[in-house]
Amino acid sequence: MQSVHLKASDVLYHEGDVSDGVYFIEAGEVEVRRAIRSGDITLAILGKGQIIGETSVVLHAPRSTSVVAKTAVDLAKIDADKFLEAFGGANDLGLKLLRMVCNRLSASNLSISALRENEGALRRVVSEIRLIG
Repeated sequence: MQSVHLKASDVLYHEGDVSDGVYFIEAGEVEVRRAIRSGDITLAILGKGQIIGETSVVLHAPRSTSVVAKTAVDLAKIDADKFLEAFGGANDLGLKLLRMVCNRLSASNLSISALRENEGALRRVVSEIRLIG
C-alpha cells in the first residue's frame, strides 16, 4: 500500500482516467463528482473507513467519476491487482458477485446524473401549475 495525502480541493483522479487502484480513506473527506452538461454534480461525500475507486477497478473500466478532497485527506492506495487478488482471482464467486454490485452502482450513478441533468428541462416544461377549486 502507498500513502497519499491531499489538501482540500486537490483532485485525486478525474472522470475518464485509467483506474490503477482503490483508495481507503484513513482521515478526512472526499467528494465524488460526475460531469453533466450544466457542470459537475456531487454523487457522494465519503469519509474515514470508506473506499473509493473500486467500481472502475472491478469492471476494468476508466474512472466513472472524479474525486476531489473536501478536506485534507489521508488515503492508502491499494494497487488494482492486489485489490482483485483479495477476491480470489477472475473466476472466483466473490469477484463475480462484486462485479454485479459494481454494475448496479454504476447504473445508479448514471441514472442520478441523467435525472439531475434533466431536472432543469422538467422545470421549464412544468413552469406553471394552477389549482382550480
